[in-house]
Amino acid sequence: MLTPEQERILKELNKNLSLTKKVLTLQEATDFLTISKSYLYKLVHWGLVRYSKPNGKLLYFDREHLEEWALSNRSKDSESDVIAHVITRPITRMTEQRV
Repeated sequence: MLTPEQERILKELNKNLSLTKKVLTLQEATDFLTISKSYLYKLVHWGLVRYSKPNGKLLYFDREHLEEWALSNRSKDSESDVIAHVITRPITRMTEQRV
């Protein structure tokens, strides 16, 4: 018999091992993306995430495709945004008005 602590460690190790696999099950994909099953089903339904259904029942996901999806729609580089703002902002004169 395993102690609760050993069971927790074993579960965590299995979870980490699944993240190194190329093909992930639905549960492994949700763990990898840290999203709920229902949200992943919605992404599949909307056609935003690629999947395979080899026997017509279980969904499988390519880890690389999930990474592509997770990194899609990246925000712009904040440093380049700051530089562009500084270069293009209008120059205004500061006038001192003291009462």
